[in-house]
Amino acid sequence: MATDPIEAGYNFHIWTAERLIEHLAEKIGIHICERTMDTLLHDLGYVYRRPKVDTKHLQDPEAVAVASANLETLKRGRVKESTSSSLWTKPPVSPTPTSANAG
Repeated sequence: MATDPIEAGYNFHIWTAERLIEHLAEKIGIHICERTMDTLLHDLGYVYRRPKVDTKHLQDPEAVAVASANLETLKRGRVKESTSSSLWTKPPVSPTPTSANAG
C-alpha cells in the first residue's frame, strides 16, 4: 500500500481491496477473499473512502473565467433582455386551421 500502483507497473493510481488481492495472488501466490482483505486493511488502520475526483488540471483557465463571470451576472439578477419565451416553456404555437374550424 505504500507503493503507488503506477510504480508497481499498473495503470491506476489507487489501490482497492480487489486490486490488492489480485496483486498478492500474482506476485507472491497468496489467495485471500475480499472480506479477509477488508479486515486486514482495517486492522492496519486503513479506512475505506471514495477518492476525490479533481478535474481542475483538465479545465481551460480562459473558459473558467468566462463561466465564472457569467455565473456572477446570473447571481446578480435576470438579464434585462426581453424574449417572447422563457427557458422553461415552449414559445406559443399559432393554432392551425382544421376542417372543423375552416368552415
